[in-house]
Amino acid sequence: MRRVRGSQTKGKSAMPLKERLSRAAITLLLLFGIFSLLPYYIPVASLGQEPEELVFEESKFMVIDGVNLHFRFWESPGASLGNILLVHGYGGSTFSWRHTVPSLNDAGYRVVTVDLPGFGLSERRSGLDHTPAGRAELLWSLMDRVLPGEGWHLVGHSIGGGVAAEMALQQPERVETLTLVDADLYSSLSKTAELIYSYPPVRQWIKIFSPRFFFKEKQLKSYITSAYGREPDEDELQGYLRPLRIAGSDSVLKDIAGLGYGTVGSVSALNIPALCIWGEKDAWAPLAAGEEICARLPQGELVVIKDQYHCPMETAPVEFNRSLLDFIARER
Repeated sequence: MRRVRGSQTKGKSAMPLKERLSRAAITLLLLFGIFSLLPYYIPVASLGQEPEELVFEESKFMVIDGVNLHFRFWESPGASLGNILLVHGYGGSTFSWRHTVPSLNDAGYRVVTVDLPGFGLSERRSGLDHTPAGRAELLWSLMDRVLPGEGWHLVGHSIGGGVAAEMALQQPERVETLTLVDADLYSSLSKTAELIYSYPPVRQWIKIFSPRFFFKEKQLKSYITSAYGREPDEDELQGYLRPLRIAGSDSVLKDIAGLGYGTVGSVSALNIPALCIWGEKDAWAPLAAGEEICARLPQGELVVIKDQYHCPMETAPVEFNRSLLDFIARER
């Protein structure tokens, strides 16, 4: 009997490292190519809400610097005590101020609410300027058309607070008071995120997925629940959802994702009466951020609404309206 020592056949040699790396690189290039080309072949989801169905009795439209803006104007019931502009936050619209306007107007103020470009009933298209400074310039142009030369009490919620703050920085002589409501003034993207979002296919994927994800009732309801600190009722849910389903909303989210929220200039330069109203339990713009912003304002005053979250003007309107009116009345 012959004893066999070891294998009689030589095993296949391992693939050289250089070849393995080459194959991996080719695979990555193929996947990158698919990622880059595929979103342009996937149909964009249909957004079928007709804006005409959402127009309010007091709605007005005006083309400012080539952008068709929707706003609502309430004249004071008697001699006007002043003019108040309300600016909504991300995903909001004039609907966000439905509990605020009646109290301000009944107290004797002219009130204007406006839909920022790309939201509510204002124009939607790719390429709009969504920076706080660009939006501020646009709103000043609108105010010059609505009430030329008049002074204003500015109120901004969330990223709308950044717009209101920029308006005050641009024309402080026309601002009687500034109120920041759970405001997000300094959110910006990291350099890495800016680079990723600057790649057109990434933004095209956002355009494809936003109607299929963000504009669904279940997902939007979870966002509103986080902002309210409770589940929204059906009227609240639809008040936010319907404008987002107007054609072109996906292009807006695509552009905003590429820009981040931007940042405003130094609020320490704003030597005007300023009120910060904050929900105690806000997780979107934490109270610590509100305390920091208020400390930077030379005439800053902070009001914390107990047990409230990101949208106190909607979830605690009585306390919110009282705080805002008391502040404005003191500074008239």
